[in-house]
Amino acid sequence: FRQNKCIPRCKSWQHRWYCISRDFVGYAVSNESEEFNDIILYDAAFKLEIGRKATRSATGIKITNITRDLYLRTPSRIECFLWASLITNQFRTCSRLGSHRFESLYPPRIGNRCEMLIDGAAYFGAVAHA
Repeated sequence: FRQNKCIPRCKSWQHRWYCISRDFVGYAVSNESEEFNDIILYDAAFKLEIGRKATRSATGIKITNITRDLYLRTPSRIECFLWASLITNQFRTCSRLGSHRFESLYPPRIGNRCEMLIDGAAYFGAVAHA
């Protein structure tokens, strides 16, 4: 969708291509690009706000996670609500969310070849032999 006005945190609204995944929202500058310019992961602090109070635009969306904010602007209020609904539904179905060991973002995986190293000597010994 087209972005053509600006809030104080950016230079100008520009065209972006957005992808809503089961783990993140990503954007690219071109629809022909094979890589994302940036992504925002769904995490414990993920929050989505819409409307003038959060974005200074009646058709704006603000997506927040632990590390950053992403502002979107849609052409109409209906599209704003549709995008917000899609993003919220994907966030709710994200498999990584929940309480994990050591407050990690990801659950433990079974069958991997990792081991827990507490002190530096054991770690550097393992790195030297790898």
